[in-house]
Amino acid sequence: MTQSELEEYNRLTSEQKDFYNMAKRMHPEWSHRQCHTYAVICSQDPFGDGNGGDLSPMEVFRVMIRQADIYMETNFPNIYPQVKETFRNVYNYVKSAVSTTWDTIVNFFKNL
Repeated sequence: MTQSELEEYNRLTSEQKDFYNMAKRMHPEWSHRQCHTYAVICSQDPFGDGNGGDLSPMEVFRVMIRQADIYMETNFPNIYPQVKETFRNVYNYVKSAVSTTWDTIVNFFKNL
């Protein structure tokens, strides 16, 4: 590990260092950058909103679809016009299914 890599490693939290060390043990061929990226990703809260709160699963799904939409628009501008409706349709279908499922569950318990 170079001096700059060691400094970067030392800035990791203890949880991130645990993930880094685990990645290095499991994949000794990985570079410092790969282990560091693994550690940072594994220690993130996928449902966190960045402000200490939690996002609903529907909001997480919405963000995922939006990010995929942005990625396609940015990296594949010639293809994007043909697939942009797909992203909107997938989101709307899932939103509708979640809403219907939730309504069914609520009605079921109301009628008990």
